[in-house]
Amino acid sequence: MEQKEGFISARVQRSFPLHTTFTPKFLGLPQNILRAGNASNYGEGVIIGMIDSGIKYDHPSFSDKGMPPPPARWRGRCDFNGKQTCNNKLIGARSFVSTARGIDLPWEEAYHGSHTSGIAAGCPVEGANVFGQANGTATGIAPRAHVAMYKACAVSCYDGDLLAAIDAAIDDGVDLLSISIGPESPFPFYYDVIALGAFRAIQKGIFVSCSAGNDGPYPSTVTNDAPWILTVGASTIDREIRATVKLGNNVELHGQSLFQPKDFHPRQPLPIVHPAAISNNESAAVCEKGSLKNIDVKGKIVICHMGQLRIEDKGKEVKDNGGAAMIVFNEQDDGYTTLGPSTQSRGILKPDIVGPGLNILSAWGVSIDEATNPFNVISGTSMSCPHLSGVAALIKSAHPDWSPAAIKSAILTTAYTADLNGNPISMFDRGSGHVHTLRALNPGLVYDIEPDDYIPYLCGLGYSEQQVRYIVQRKVNCSTPTLIPGAQLNYPTFSMVLGAGDQMTYTRTVTNVGRPFSTYISKVLSPQGVAVKVMPSVIRFKDLNDKASYTVTFTRLENVTRSSIIGQGSLVWNSIGDDGYKVVSTIAVVFV
Repeated sequence: MEQKEGFISARVQRSFPLHTTFTPKFLGLPQNILRAGNASNYGEGVIIGMIDSGIKYDHPSFSDKGMPPPPARWRGRCDFNGKQTCNNKLIGARSFVSTARGIDLPWEEAYHGSHTSGIAAGCPVEGANVFGQANGTATGIAPRAHVAMYKACAVSCYDGDLLAAIDAAIDDGVDLLSISIGPESPFPFYYDVIALGAFRAIQKGIFVSCSAGNDGPYPSTVTNDAPWILTVGASTIDREIRATVKLGNNVELHGQSLFQPKDFHPRQPLPIVHPAAISNNESAAVCEKGSLKNIDVKGKIVICHMGQLRIEDKGKEVKDNGGAAMIVFNEQDDGYTTLGPSTQSRGILKPDIVGPGLNILSAWGVSIDEATNPFNVISGTSMSCPHLSGVAALIKSAHPDWSPAAIKSAILTTAYTADLNGNPISMFDRGSGHVHTLRALNPGLVYDIEPDDYIPYLCGLGYSEQQVRYIVQRKVNCSTPTLIPGAQLNYPTFSMVLGAGDQMTYTRTVTNVGRPFSTYISKVLSPQGVAVKVMPSVIRFKDLNDKASYTVTFTRLENVTRSSIIGQGSLVWNSIGDDGYKVVSTIAVVFV
């Protein structure tokens, strides 16, 4: 095949895993969205392409009541059979999953695609809840945006199907791609179909948001880390669906549970049984089917380890053996915290951003509580990714001429870096920080990157010309452009490795998207053990879309005691006057 004209590459097919009533309010939406002085209008006119596991087309989250028709540029189609049709909300649905019967329908199978689509752009649905919990009006972040589903996954996702789905979405005319899927471990960009498909998307001006994976808190586990992708980690929100256990010594332990029956009020304290403590059988520890039949659990509260078994199956085993209640606990490392840095490019800080990803309520394919309109609450970066896709849709609607890199810059430079209690969040957990939707709509300055700007960066990674060609889809000459390290890319953050006596200088160019006749002054919070110098320290703009460049020199200081092998800081450009723009670039340093 390699000898045939037009051949680019071939590889063994791999499989990829699939990685709300409250979060819009948590993000300052939707009641405040129209106060930001912009035309975002809830994402109207924007088409979000969801690369996922299909969709429940008749769910009320995808009703088109009050929705305008799709833009004239839309070229997609709806591949449901018979009376199953799309509408002005769900404007397209295609499948790329092969079965024994041929190509499957885009109907939901894994109950993942409906959930992510509802988060990104679901219509408002009143009375959404699960077992009465998290009750309220469920709405997507961009409820006026259109949705197009590209089914690339059933139980697993194969890279050939993923690439075909991404290519189809690009050709159909989507504005954004939301991909809550990723490899189990990072691949070089030329060998990663999501990175390859995403590059073709940004060449067409299409923004791409991807989940960062759920393999934290171990270091360097972030996936989907190409710099042309918005890589999204997961954060908590300030809502708990709390369930409390009171022990015999009056100590109270707080957990969370959707299932809290009102008729569960035992008159006396119940005994607790921990199968893992009385049996060497691992299946009993996780309460697998049939594992508790020889353990006395009748009338007791059973402690089950999380493991890989579904909580519903654990509960059935406890109930079938007469247990009165169940407590499930995770290992400490099983939280949904995602780390970087990127293993493919140390000069790029990943994840880029974090958004709500823990206990998120959204549309579901089947009812788990006999509700007419099914919803479910699940967690992971699969949930945080469509939150950011929705935010990007709001920005795209307000600024339709902005490039994917400009939209990403607006999100990253306006993020906040402390939790709601004011405590700082580690940069390798949060990237630039937690998304601040309203500020992202009006960032003041943006760091833009053209697709061809990535070529010297890719050559600088040590890729061969053929490998770079796989990504950019044309011949390149790595000896022609000046090779640049990752940290020299015009990225909204700074990430570097500093050895003893090292000094590094990087250039950045910003574009004025705030006000004409504006002035910005730099302010630096230097990482411990690093001197940072910005030249010039003041930049001025006469008109909108004017550009200004500056350099930053990082020098490792000698004989400075550090508390960590990493350092973090920030460079902030503050506008003078009433605008109040604050354009923040995170600085991440690894000391060697």
